[in-house]
Amino acid sequence: SFQAVNIQLVWRGEGLNEQGYCKQSNRTLVTINPKYFRPTELDHSLGCPIKAFNVLGWKSKTSLLEICEEMIQADLRRLNTRLLNESQILYAV
Repeated sequence: SFQAVNIQLVWRGEGLNEQGYCKQSNRTLVTINPKYFRPTELDHSLGCPIKAFNVLGWKSKTSLLEICEEMIQADLRRLNTRLLNESQILYAV
């Protein structure tokens, strides 16, 4: 996600103490909070599309990076729309 908005992330620490920092500003951008762990959190999960390809002839057309970029761009559009609507309300008052 950070790569999609041209932010280089550097990871430091290990386990629960691992944090992601902006390479340029050295500002902490990602911290780990066990509060958000799912009860069935897996240490390692790996999907393999071979069966879908072999049985269905399915092949992915979109990379993980492209999916992240699409999601970030959609969030930015929603944020800009919300900010525009809020500013219009302020001017109308």
